[in-house]
Amino acid sequence: MRLSILALLVLTACPALPTDPEAAHFVGDTDTAASDTAASDTAASDTAEPGTDTAEPEPMDVDGDGFDVASGDCDDADAAVHPGAVERCNTVDDDCDGTVDPETSLDALTLHPDADDDGFGDAGTVWVACSVNARASVIPGDCDDTDATVFPGAVEVCNDRDDDCDGTVDPGSSADVATWYVDADNDGFGDPTRTAHTCDAPRGFTADATDCDDDDDAHNPGAAEVCGDGIDQDCSGEADDDGTCDG
Repeated sequence: MRLSILALLVLTACPALPTDPEAAHFVGDTDTAASDTAASDTAASDTAEPGTDTAEPEPMDVDGDGFDVASGDCDDADAAVHPGAVERCNTVDDDCDGTVDPETSLDALTLHPDADDDGFGDAGTVWVACSVNARASVIPGDCDDTDATVFPGAVEVCNDRDDDCDGTVDPGSSADVATWYVDADNDGFGDPTRTAHTCDAPRGFTADATDCDDDDDAHNPGAAEVCGDGIDQDCSGEADDDGTCDG
């Protein structure tokens, strides 16, 4: 009788077992499942591709000039190109400001208008650029930019102009300068031994060089020969050579 009562008490105290064998589990099954999940995560971590970094990559400065693309480098393959670089005339935007070869470039040219296209510009007008355009020159000094024959170094000729822009008009060094002869007696005939080389005849000079006595206006190639005086009045080279002086 006691054994029957004891058995009944034991059955009453224990929880009922499930009738579905597949639903049955034992104490500790939950811990085992959790352990299996952790193991699965570990395995997944172990199979991740080596070297994979999910962190944001650091900006790269490929050319080592201290600037990357994010900080404004417009050509990260050229260390000479970056914000703040010195601009030069090279068809490159050196300082990455969006302008190529500005007039502020270090080696920009000082230009002058060359309207007559003789290679020399008008010094009175100046601008700066990286290239020489049409009708412009880097050489100033043209004193007449409307005449292509007038420029520094041009050949001087007698034309009442300063051909070579040296400040002198028709100097004695002009290519077509004339030779003039002193006419001291003012008879229109000059002394061949005394000359001047200028574009225009100086005062007291003449183009003729046939006077044989420039101190006497009665003696010249146009004078009449006087017979018997032993003087060559007509500058023929012989005294008393006139036909009337014979016999």
